[in-house]
Amino acid sequence: MSAGCVSSFDVEILTFLIISLNLIEGNYLEEANKVADIFKRNYRLYENRVWPEEKMKLEDALEKFLRKCRIKNLADRTIEYYQEHVGFFFSYLEKEKPDIKYLEQLNQGIIEDYIIYKKGTGIKNTSINTELRAIRAFINFHAEKGNISKIKVDMLKTDKKVKETYTNDELKKLLK
Repeated sequence: MSAGCVSSFDVEILTFLIISLNLIEGNYLEEANKVADIFKRNYRLYENRVWPEEKMKLEDALEKFLRKCRIKNLADRTIEYYQEHVGFFFSYLEKEKPDIKYLEQLNQGIIEDYIIYKKGTGIKNTSINTELRAIRAFINFHAEKGNISKIKVDMLKTDKKVKETYTNDELKKLLK
């Protein structure tokens, strides 16, 4: 950090410190410990953070994810699945949200907009869920690395088809 340049995280650190000191002075130790826990969680994200001048392009983020999949020795078809379905999401972003080019720009609202877009195309929820699983794996990978904040990707409700079962007479015929 250069002199005279204060990041938003530096402001957060100072705020946490001031709040903690005030709580300790007022003998609110339990609350001070809660603030300390929040600070520790945020600091872990801070340690692994991709700095703004090092923003990660979506394509680079996908390559890092796929590389990790290869290292984990996932099946080729699984890797193709991730590449294809995360690629569909990226195509949507290019077309509908061209200003979204970096991993750090992804958020809950963008995922929800994508779901609405997909539903508008008439695709069934089970097919949308197939894409969402790939997107969720991609996002969770980068959230675990501290590159982005965790984004909850919920699956859509699907209708479960009740399969017709055999009658007792049909079962007896089959077992003969």
